[in-house]
Amino acid sequence: MNTRRILCILGLVSVGLTGCSKGGSSNSSSEGAMSSLCTDVAGKVDASGLKIEGDQVAQQSEPTTYRLSEDLGCSNNRKVEWTALSSKSAKAYGSEFTPSFNQSGEYVVSAKISNTESGEPVEVSQKTVVVGSQASIVASDVGMAGVALTFDLAVPANSNPAQALWSFGDGKPAQFGLGPLTHTYSSGGTYTIAVAITDATGAITNITRRIVILASTDGFECIGDMTVSGPTTGTRGVPVTWGLFLPPCMVSMVHHVTWSFNDSAPAVDGLSATRTYNQVGTYTIKIEIYNDDTAFPLVTLNRQIEISEPELPPEDPGNCVLGTTRDSYSNQVKEEVGCGVLGTKENSYRDHVVETCQASSPTVRRYVETSRTKELVQEGECKGQYCLVPSPDINVGDILAMGFVLIDGKYYIADGASQGFYPSQTPAGQCVKQNRTCDNGVLSGSAVYLTCKNGCEGLGPDGTVRTGVVTGSETVAHQCAFGETGINDQYTILADQKCADGVTVVSNTRRGSLTQAGVCPTYSWNPTANYSACSADCGGQQNLIYECRDGAGNAAPSERCTSEAPVQTRVCDGNPAAVRTVESVTNPEDAGSSNSCPKNQIGVITKTRDVTVTKTFACIDHAVALESEKTEYGEWQVENYCRDYVAHRCSQDSLNNTEAHGRYLWMVKCKAQVPMIKEFLEKFDDIKVSGINIDTTKRVLYPTFMNRAKKPEAPWIAPKLESGSCTVPSTVYIAAVCLSSCATPEQQILTQTARGEKPQYATFLEALTNNHPYVTTLRSESNMRTRITQNTKVDQWVTELIDGDHKILDFRLQSGGVLRLTPNHPVVTSDGMLKTAGEFKVGEDFVKLGGALDPIVGITERVHHGKVYNVFVQSADPLKNIVVTNGYLNGTAFYQNEGGKFMNRRVFQTRMIQGVFSK
Repeated sequence: MNTRRILCILGLVSVGLTGCSKGGSSNSSSEGAMSSLCTDVAGKVDASGLKIEGDQVAQQSEPTTYRLSEDLGCSNNRKVEWTALSSKSAKAYGSEFTPSFNQSGEYVVSAKISNTESGEPVEVSQKTVVVGSQASIVASDVGMAGVALTFDLAVPANSNPAQALWSFGDGKPAQFGLGPLTHTYSSGGTYTIAVAITDATGAITNITRRIVILASTDGFECIGDMTVSGPTTGTRGVPVTWGLFLPPCMVSMVHHVTWSFNDSAPAVDGLSATRTYNQVGTYTIKIEIYNDDTAFPLVTLNRQIEISEPELPPEDPGNCVLGTTRDSYSNQVKEEVGCGVLGTKENSYRDHVVETCQASSPTVRRYVETSRTKELVQEGECKGQYCLVPSPDINVGDILAMGFVLIDGKYYIADGASQGFYPSQTPAGQCVKQNRTCDNGVLSGSAVYLTCKNGCEGLGPDGTVRTGVVTGSETVAHQCAFGETGINDQYTILADQKCADGVTVVSNTRRGSLTQAGVCPTYSWNPTANYSACSADCGGQQNLIYECRDGAGNAAPSERCTSEAPVQTRVCDGNPAAVRTVESVTNPEDAGSSNSCPKNQIGVITKTRDVTVTKTFACIDHAVALESEKTEYGEWQVENYCRDYVAHRCSQDSLNNTEAHGRYLWMVKCKAQVPMIKEFLEKFDDIKVSGINIDTTKRVLYPTFMNRAKKPEAPWIAPKLESGSCTVPSTVYIAAVCLSSCATPEQQILTQTARGEKPQYATFLEALTNNHPYVTTLRSESNMRTRITQNTKVDQWVTELIDGDHKILDFRLQSGGVLRLTPNHPVVTSDGMLKTAGEFKVGEDFVKLGGALDPIVGITERVHHGKVYNVFVQSADPLKNIVVTNGYLNGTAFYQNEGGKFMNRRVFQTRMIQGVFSK
């Protein structure tokens, strides 16, 4: 196996040889003949690029010429030896080689060039496909994945193919072409190449060839040149020889080769093999090539050979020897016969014909058939056999309905049919059916039972009984001191069990033993990360919150911790932002001096400004403290509190004569300390009303005070005694001189707007607002019945300084008249007297101008909010102080002041009375 080439030398059918000869003649007798004709050429052989030129496809029995691609010349030191693997040894020497092949097949032609100086021969080779009567595929026997391979067609000389469709068996698209074509296989395997050849008439011939593809392997690149050399046809009884050609890269790789012949002959080892077939037929030879001692070959090749009958020599009647016999065989025929259990097989038969030489006439002898015997040439494989059913419980149920066949008292299933069997009739778990399939008399699997009862998992087969089996656990609440839930005792649950065809029947379920006792938790106080609410927004306290927990750290009701919780406090600010305040106080600031009012005005002119102090308080060091203070000053404002002198009725500061005198004495005492009082006493020392001075002991005039610091302004009640304090707020000033008055503003009083005009009624409010200069009064000589009046000059219209609440009496008179007066207003009575309105009762009379009496039918007391009004006239005559209001006779303010001595006295004397009763 270590030689550089392996050639199986076969027989030569016909070989033509040519050499290089000086005389031009050919000589194939010996190596010496070639060397004697050659001219010496020095140098060694360079085999790079050297190859054999010649047809790779040859026709059967036709000569084919081969030569080297370079002319090496003739030399005594160099020789070329040609070898062709054919039916017998075929050799030649020289530059050309022309063999012919009598059997179709694939042959290797080889040329070995020797150089006597080097001693190392160089060999090149080429494969030739010899075509017989049918086309064949030109391809390698073996190839490598990923390497492009070349494919071609070898067709008989008389054929005329028009087209061919190639399918390479690897799923890739088919290709059209007569060749050559290239194709690359992606992965290793054995593939069948199929070619459909269409000739000019449209007839299609299908041919196939097998190829082995190896996975890509380093060092095996030349494996495509590996070739089985030998014929594809042979003759019965004639030896056939094949040889395996190994390319150089495979010589050292091959360990041994095994040949199998597809008949009864044993396999043989070696690089070549010879076999004589005694039966006509088609045989597939298997060549297994091993590269080591493993059980699996590196590659397996196939070669198919068709063995036919030898050709009979032409009959020669004259040469037939009487009594001699000869044998002949008919063509094979196939016949199907029964075998096994309902199986069939296909056998090949032929007739063995024996002919005996007999004389049909004195001069003619010929072979005559004397016997014909049917001989078995090849026995086919028995197929379709039924399988015997081995089940012990075969008679259970309707066996025939299940698809079984009864033959000779035994049950079978058909070839290819399947049937379910059980491996056990009483398994420990669920019954598992296994399908057993009949494959040509052989039943797969091992299960044998047709019936089965399920067992119960964890219990056992059908019918198994167990008592006291733990089937589970039971949870029972454990009793704890605080009634905690979720604490349990664990008990086993016991039961008796029986398996009934896969169903566990449970009975006598009961509680078993205690497996785990519940443990009641213990509790303790645990600090949290939380504190109680802070007791104050700033500088409060809070306590660390403790939580009652069990041993696992879970919160529990506080009553489960029997001890007192620890107390831990800290200083805190609950809401510092809440105590942050801004206080803004605005106070007026006087300039420190006052200006006097113009003459005949009372009051004060002041200069003031607003001073605003803004203080910000915040939580500092857990206490509310002053954070900042800011003072802002407004613009100076001049305020004039001067009023024209008008005597007012001051119900908010109503004084009698004694109190008024006491206030006067207080003012005299304090004038040195209070400039405002000093200024008033000096400036208004000559003020008189109806001839009464303010400092007269009988005066009824007195000053009243207002405080401008109040909003709105409010009275400031000065002392009524000389002993009063001289402390007076700087915002207090003298607002008016006070008198008494008593009528509501809508009451009508008889007035004149100018001397000589006719008297007309006007409301007190209108008369005061327009300062009517005259009022209508009685004359000094008038009586109650007189209608003679006079115009009396007004000294002072009197009203309130500020609005206030006043008690008012509403009088309704029989005539329909209405009069509204304060209770102290003087009114004329029916007997000529004057008394206050509050002294009148229902049924008494008011006196109209002219003396008519009007009885009072109703008196209603109410509160009037606003001002009340009256008038002073420039006269002290009692009758000139009788005015007409709403048509009724009543007194002026005179009777509430210096004329008060006339109250409850008859002002009309006898004259009036007489005037009343003169009729």
